[in-house]
Amino acid sequence: MYCKYAAQKDATNLPAILDIHGWYGAPSISSELINRGYAVMSYDYTGDLYDRAEYTKYPPSLSHGNQAISTQTADPDAKATSDYIWDAQARRALSYMATQPEVDTDRMGATGFSYGGTVIWSLATDPRLKAVCAFHGVGWIKYYRDHGVWRYDLNPPAIEPSEEDLIYLAGIAPQAYSPYINCPVLFLNGSNDHHGNQDRSYQTLDFLPDGVPWATAQQVNATHQTDTVVQDLYLWMQKWVKGESVTWPDNPESEIRLGAGGVPEFVLNPASPADVASVEIYYALEEPFNYYRTWFYASVVRTGDTWTAILPVIDVDVYLFAYANIRYNSTIVISSNFEAEVPSWISEP
Repeated sequence: MYCKYAAQKDATNLPAILDIHGWYGAPSISSELINRGYAVMSYDYTGDLYDRAEYTKYPPSLSHGNQAISTQTADPDAKATSDYIWDAQARRALSYMATQPEVDTDRMGATGFSYGGTVIWSLATDPRLKAVCAFHGVGWIKYYRDHGVWRYDLNPPAIEPSEEDLIYLAGIAPQAYSPYINCPVLFLNGSNDHHGNQDRSYQTLDFLPDGVPWATAQQVNATHQTDTVVQDLYLWMQKWVKGESVTWPDNPESEIRLGAGGVPEFVLNPASPADVASVEIYYALEEPFNYYRTWFYASVVRTGDTWTAILPVIDVDVYLFAYANIRYNSTIVISSNFEAEVPSWISEP
């Protein structure tokens, strides 16, 4: 395995972050993490691609791990998939990072971008990790995205998962690992990202065991961009990996209900309302695939510790989607739950 590693000169006993790159990417070191006092390791799982001088060299028996060759075998065996190799590599890289003399092995975390975020979910079951952050990768691609099986679709396709799909979903897919994670999990995403399915990301988070801290921030109308919410990563790691005092608000409560005149409205009750700097509420209509949705900004009214937005619709028989982003004075951004309702199905208050 080809790895990159860096730490501040002459530093000792450092918290450490394993940083996993995206699809067809290459290892790189985050100067931001180094400047914040972490040791950082990144490694290559792409293999011999684009005539790179430095890459992970797969032996013949694992050659399908090289992304230039293939991404998955036809063998209906979870261990025969390329994904299994890439998941195993992450643990090897974590073990290698733990051997570095600057690293405090009691303060290790991991983050991953895109497919690197996909790998995070299996890696997060490793008890050596104090916290993880996944960007975009959250599962629900095999079978679900492949066949357009969306969570909120009034006309879902009648496509049964194959035997290979079922084996993959049970043993490799990120959502299968979520119930076995015991460290705090942060998920950062773009609302329209093709890889980090916004709707189903909340299912993966809901699968976490009771009591495991989690949070998500989903940048509106964005795909592979998280520039307005990325500061969450640094504060999350500061709290859970460094062990410093960071006040992280609890997740908010939200719902879509019928308001005056039967018009739908989004109701939000954030935690720690006195510390809220701003609230934005967004809504979208009908489109079951998050990639193609257009999100509109709703007009928000605060009454005491409750924020409300009216969501006018023309067709009450199609899905209405809504969520909120809460920005705190600390710069933490927390997204509310993803709410989905067909207005004509909502009971009158």
